[in-house]
Amino acid sequence: MTYYRIVWMFNTTYDMDAVMRNWLWGLLLFVGSAAASTEQPQVAQAEFEQFLDEVIQPHLDKAVLSNVSVALVYNNKLVVSRGYGFADQAAGLRLDATQHLIRPGSVSKLLTWTAVMQLTEQGLIDLDTDINTYLDFTIPAHPSGPVTMRHLMTHRAGFEDVLRDLMATSPEQLVSNEEWLKRWVPQRVFAVDTVPAYSNYGAALAGYIVERVSKIPFETYIEQHIFQPAGMKNSSFRQPVPDSLADQVARIYDKSGIRQVPYDYISPIPAGSLSATAQDMGLFIAAFLAEAKDGTTPLLSAKTREQMLSYSAPQVQGMDTMALGFFRDNEQGLQIWQHGGNTRTYHSHLLLVPEFGAGLFVSIGSAAGRAQAYELREALNIAFIKKYLPVKATEALLHSDPTGAKQRADELVGYYQNSRTSFSTLLAVLQPLYRLQVTATETGDLILAGYNKADNTPWLWREIQPYLWQQVGGQDRLSALVKPDQPVMLNIGALAPVLSWNKVPPLANAAVLVPAWCSALVILLFAVLKLPYLWFRYKKRWLQQAGAIALVSVACCALALFTGLALLDLALDGIYSFAPSDLLIRSAQLLCFFAVLGLVPAGLLLKQSFGSGIWLQRIQHALTLLAFLFIACYLALYQLWSVQLYY
Repeated sequence: MTYYRIVWMFNTTYDMDAVMRNWLWGLLLFVGSAAASTEQPQVAQAEFEQFLDEVIQPHLDKAVLSNVSVALVYNNKLVVSRGYGFADQAAGLRLDATQHLIRPGSVSKLLTWTAVMQLTEQGLIDLDTDINTYLDFTIPAHPSGPVTMRHLMTHRAGFEDVLRDLMATSPEQLVSNEEWLKRWVPQRVFAVDTVPAYSNYGAALAGYIVERVSKIPFETYIEQHIFQPAGMKNSSFRQPVPDSLADQVARIYDKSGIRQVPYDYISPIPAGSLSATAQDMGLFIAAFLAEAKDGTTPLLSAKTREQMLSYSAPQVQGMDTMALGFFRDNEQGLQIWQHGGNTRTYHSHLLLVPEFGAGLFVSIGSAAGRAQAYELREALNIAFIKKYLPVKATEALLHSDPTGAKQRADELVGYYQNSRTSFSTLLAVLQPLYRLQVTATETGDLILAGYNKADNTPWLWREIQPYLWQQVGGQDRLSALVKPDQPVMLNIGALAPVLSWNKVPPLANAAVLVPAWCSALVILLFAVLKLPYLWFRYKKRWLQQAGAIALVSVACCALALFTGLALLDLALDGIYSFAPSDLLIRSAQLLCFFAVLGLVPAGLLLKQSFGSGIWLQRIQHALTLLAFLFIACYLALYQLWSVQLYY
């Protein structure tokens, strides 16, 4: 049952090749305030529709996709919105991009950030003020300084990840955004403005501040100040959606086309609970890009929009970074702003090129074809840019120090922990299993475990500048930040603006810990199997021997460990499928705690063995003691016995 957990981790914190391009393919906008007025060739709606059909239909035919909805903006105007596949496959109802609601996931954050900038424009929010000024609870202090709205908008507040109650499958399971924020404040594990670490908690905080400052509920604010001005009549952050929209919600089915997949409910509403039609998302793009002189009501003034999009968060050389709320990217010489979003059933992306008044929104509904959805999403974005936007020539970089490439590659060899994870909760117990391994070839190229091509062969990364590598035959880059007395930090590909990988000490990597775990479990298994062996050989006589009670105690503790780990596996599956069981978690914790008490009888047996003169027994009991000691240290270090049930 660990498969679901591994898939979830890779699709939300890892970005292996196609998955990497995907999770992030969703954040864009601006290139300059004057850009919106740039004249573009007029293109007939029919041509746009034909273009979309040619790109999307082949993917829809061969993949396990329920539906695709898309909206295209050109010359600052929504020119086409189009739906493919089914809104209800069982009923044979085709998807209508003007009527049927889909889930854009984290693309919802763009509306939250726009609301923040509206209030900033009014002087009600200062981007560089301690956010505690606006809150009715306290974000703890950190030596690096207070958290500001700018940190939240660039995912550089330093929070560890929060997973509990992020999603639910029924409205009864939902937790209000306010309660979700207040019941447990995640630790600030990084200094502000230093390590990018994507944070739903940060976006939820921003939405709560919008609510506090505007003095109206967040959902109401969005309806009055985003939906109404943009003309978005088929959108809602409310859960469930209002009765007037309930019949318009598209349904997703599994591979069989018979079983409906549960609707995803999102507790941190500002971070991802939007339901909208593709047409409405196109209207949002047009309203965001609009100028007052166009006779429309722009969501932001040109000055505020430029402030939002021109900002660049601190970054490492050669890599893209965050604007305020948007990912900044360079695609074929064009500056674009974008944001992606994923729920369990929808994979969405919004892309903007304000210089040319262009934008594209796409959402793919699929409960089983995640990889195919990512492939289509990327293919559509690239095809749109190539066909309708002027590609700019870029000059290849000349390497300034090729002779040192092998030495620098060797510096990076090791294991890395990604920044979007839990550090202080019981989920930290999984950290070593999901670390990234980096190796170097004899020629100085890098290989990243899990970053593979379509044929499942690994990408090679070749240095193009000191501490800057690029895929051989690909587009993604990797940059390393190397400072004295600090762990090496990697930034990789499209997720570099919001995710980093930090090198861990050699003894904390999977190559050491996994064999140690396996060895400890084998040793304890022998301790358990020793009891039936002694019983069948000596019957009841062995119970009268010295150390018999200690042997039984060791076996009982080992059995408690095996049972506790099995329950922990079930508990973690529940957590990552958003159906946690506190009873399972507590049972696993108690059994594992009882198990490590085996240190006591194991120590007594070792002490007794020194009086027996039998070296084999000494070795056996020493190994048993070491096994219990290793497991106790690991479970304590990686927070299995965390008292809190928040993570």
